[in-house]
Amino acid sequence: MARNFRSRKIIFFGIAAALWSSYAAGASINDVSPQMRHDAECMTNVLKTQVSGIDNIKIDVWNDGHWLHPYVQYRAAADKSGFRYVVQFIAYPKCSPNPKESCCSDTGRDYCFSAVLPGIVGPGERLSDWGTSKVQKKWKDVCGINADAVYD
Repeated sequence: MARNFRSRKIIFFGIAAALWSSYAAGASINDVSPQMRHDAECMTNVLKTQVSGIDNIKIDVWNDGHWLHPYVQYRAAADKSGFRYVVQFIAYPKCSPNPKESCCSDTGRDYCFSAVLPGIVGPGERLSDWGTSKVQKKWKDVCGINADAVYD
């Protein structure tokens, strides 16, 4: 469990550093390819118009030093304890070691959007997908995007 916490901490600080480097470099969604921007904007529009119970919808990019990664972020509906997880679908190059599973295979794109969800629950509890399965289906139907969510 300590190892899992340490890896989460590293991932969190890695994403925070990447987001800060994106901010510091002044990158914006307008700096990515027109297709990626269109996909991210379509995903955001679906969240705003067709998904209830979520808020704080955001579209932006982060720079890992090699590639600009657009991302779509939102705060999921509350679970039964009232906690609201911030879900972030980030675009990764196809065949990248990140995400853990490829979600790009049939999209005809050279990138895919993927989210990493928390995978630790208490005894007798079920993993929550924070509504991502419904969101992913809407994105597929409306935008033609195969997004993927994996558990950490």
